[in-house]
Amino acid sequence: MQGAGKTYTAGVIEEEMLDYLIKHKDTNAKLIIMDPVGAHWGIREKFPIHIVGGKHGDIDIDPEEGHKFAELSNKYNLPFLFDLSKISQDEAIQFVTDFSDRIYEITDTPTHIIYEEADMFAPQRPTSSKHKLSLAALDSIVRRGRGRGLGCTLITQRPAVLSKNVLTQVDASIILNITGETDLKTIREYIDSAGLNKKEIDGNIEKIMKFGRGHALLFSPSWLKEIKEIVIRKRISFHSGAEPILGEPNPADKIKLIPMELGPLIDELNQDEIVQEEEPMRTNKWVSQTTTTERIPFEYNPNNINTDGEGLSTLQKLAGISGFVIFWWVLIGAFA
Repeated sequence: MQGAGKTYTAGVIEEEMLDYLIKHKDTNAKLIIMDPVGAHWGIREKFPIHIVGGKHGDIDIDPEEGHKFAELSNKYNLPFLFDLSKISQDEAIQFVTDFSDRIYEITDTPTHIIYEEADMFAPQRPTSSKHKLSLAALDSIVRRGRGRGLGCTLITQRPAVLSKNVLTQVDASIILNITGETDLKTIREYIDSAGLNKKEIDGNIEKIMKFGRGHALLFSPSWLKEIKEIVIRKRISFHSGAEPILGEPNPADKIKLIPMELGPLIDELNQDEIVQEEEPMRTNKWVSQTTTTERIPFEYNPNNINTDGEGLSTLQKLAGISGFVIFWWVLIGAFA
């Protein structure tokens, strides 16, 4: 279908996970989305999640407060979408590194983190000290996070530049259309690791090169015992990562997001003085960026959420089984 690329597919997985949280209101699981491109905010058209940063954020994002938000999310089991699109790449890397390090240290409840443009945070060839630190943070989660209840989804359109140490740890991959020679070589080596014969590998590579939007290869030979072509279902929430169409109105202008209660969240953020190492003590003043008065409570009642539209039934309900967060995905594709 039109627009069913990597970010669209990630939105389907997010819908499945948030649907699970809504239906299991007593669960202590939580979903975190790291979005450096501002493409995921549309999920809140249908599902309650706090958005921090970006054009549609409830509050601004401070690049130095990753650890603070990790503690807040862990304390209240809150789902968060961190829109990093309005800060610099170095600032985004710092925030993600601090959050990932801290959540790895403190969490003991199921937590799934989705990293959009994962190669930014886990590059095959880190070129700066910040890249090395972010790679180390993600590597810790991927290699040793299972025992702490940590899982993640890695989204990339360039598998060749994603850390191989990270890529080889994933339990399942959804591979969409890829045509670049270097990236296809990486995919070929990755598929070859499953012990397929040359004919099977060639057949899967040919499929990947010809996939249209909405079609993908589910590759999970060990965990799901599946290597097969799948079709991504239609999203029920707005696809905010879609490209605008020249000469047509922007559909994003008409989207209404579910309102969220921010008072307790802002009070929690403002109650402590924040101490940075080798810096003077400072206090952040967090304020709401939204004006809606009718809001979902801070500790929302999932029964109040209307998820009308098509049923959440695709991808084998992978987000709704007992392995909700204790798995590692990688989404690979050239489309948004």
